[in-house]
Amino acid sequence: MVNQTGYSAETLLECCEIPAQHEVWARQFGGNRARWALPPEAVYEHSWLEPLSIFRFLARLAGSECLQHPALIDLWAIDLASATLAVRTLVESAGLRRARHATSRVGLSGGMHLIATTTFSAPRSLLDQPETLKIARTVYGDNAGTAIVNLHAAQDSYYSAFAEIGISEKSLRALNGTHWEKTWDGAFSAARAKV
Repeated sequence: MVNQTGYSAETLLECCEIPAQHEVWARQFGGNRARWALPPEAVYEHSWLEPLSIFRFLARLAGSECLQHPALIDLWAIDLASATLAVRTLVESAGLRRARHATSRVGLSGGMHLIATTTFSAPRSLLDQPETLKIARTVYGDNAGTAIVNLHAAQDSYYSAFAEIGISEKSLRALNGTHWEKTWDGAFSAARAKV
């Protein structure tokens, strides 16, 4: 954490208290103390036996108040965007191509993926649409508003990080586009080339 952000995990998560029960677990089970400062609903999504659970863990953090430090937002944004693309790659390589909204039929994980894809692939305004907020309420419940705010911060961080190295937002959306034949905003006017 220090190498990537210049801050310790404790500094980045200083606004989050570790509940007394989690302090007991941290002492009993050891491991990274900062993990116990994260919201339990995110921590419990992750399983060492299921690599893809890291996507659900990262997506769950969106509904949390623990993402206050800008360096943590930057780190989380890149990780969530990468995990979202990894899930998409697995779906496409398995030949499971379907219409964009069919993902929501997968349940909670599908809703998480749909919102994350919207965050990193769609035009910015889509994150504020009523349909997106409806899905956010299904995924994050009462924390849907916090999730949308955090996802906007992740979106800004993600696009800014690439802009610093000369890659435009439009190019990223073209790369990450979710329509099977064209990108969200016509960044490429012709159908994507089949590789």
